[in-house]
Amino acid sequence: MREAHRSALRRLSVFVIPLLLCCSRTTFGQSAGSVCRASILDQDTLMQSYLDAYGHDVEVWCVRDWYKPWDAHYELRISYASESVPDAGIAGGEPGRKVAPQRRTVGGCFFFAGDNDGPDIDEDQSIDKQKYIRVSWTNEDPISGKKYTFIYDWRTNKVKIRTRHEGYTDADNGRYHAPYTEEKEVDAPASYDELKKLLPDPDINGCTLRTEPAALGFTDLPDWLRLKVRDSLTGIAISWVDAHVENASKGWALTVPTESDGSAIFRLGPGEYEVFADYKLLWTRVSSRHVRVQIDRGRDLNLSVVTFGLPGHAMAFLLPVIVVAILLTITLASRGRRQRPRSAPPASGS
Repeated sequence: MREAHRSALRRLSVFVIPLLLCCSRTTFGQSAGSVCRASILDQDTLMQSYLDAYGHDVEVWCVRDWYKPWDAHYELRISYASESVPDAGIAGGEPGRKVAPQRRTVGGCFFFAGDNDGPDIDEDQSIDKQKYIRVSWTNEDPISGKKYTFIYDWRTNKVKIRTRHEGYTDADNGRYHAPYTEEKEVDAPASYDELKKLLPDPDINGCTLRTEPAALGFTDLPDWLRLKVRDSLTGIAISWVDAHVENASKGWALTVPTESDGSAIFRLGPGEYEVFADYKLLWTRVSSRHVRVQIDRGRDLNLSVVTFGLPGHAMAFLLPVIVVAILLTITLASRGRRQRPRSAPPASGS
């Protein structure tokens, strides 16, 4: 029976170990920004978040399809206030209105290893409070140069989609067709798939974010924050942990996964920030302590979180595997006890 237990555990390890070590991939482009990395061990990740005084939200998500875990792409999602929703709450910045947030997808990555610029957010300069009026996002095919530009307007709840076609030569008659641009304006789609239906259908397999959001002036800033995340038990540098920088006063947050050496680099302006690192474990997140830092020039900061020396995305998968292995061992052991023959009673008269 012990040999049966060992055989079952060997079969389980043959499946689990290669899954933890080999079945993830990072798709890099010519990028200095964040990378949306594909892996069957990760779930969707909120990479960037911005919020104005009126409840208008801009979010950049790294989305991984559960049925195609080797693919990953960006989605640009927004929210707007709707008054035609039952049980609406008080509007942010407008106490006289009752509204509820409605979410839409207004941009994303649709090219193989596509490059992206954005989100670029325009604000209403005629009022004192921060109010978003437009957000734009550009997605470009690094091979053909074909480009999509998405421009969403909160005042109309519509998104303009510009498709830039590069010049090409007609092989049949040798004529050269100059580059041209198509544009259409549609209601903001409810989902990434609905937006995709409005575009050609290219293959998607990993996307890069070429620049940090220009709306916040992150490009070419001289200040930087370099985080180094280590396992608090072993001191080993930990990859695939989400490093977060938040600015509560301005309503934005950035997330960058740590690299193989446990590092994550942010370009920031002077100010006070809240910094921490975490990873998803089942229905909760395991986090380092939150640290408030003042940035006025380049700075290094060390964080620690318990991962037992394993990458963060492996921890998200390891605990369920351990639970399954324990349950399997208990089941096999209980079957062995039930099948063990009982000793025969002594013969009568002996």
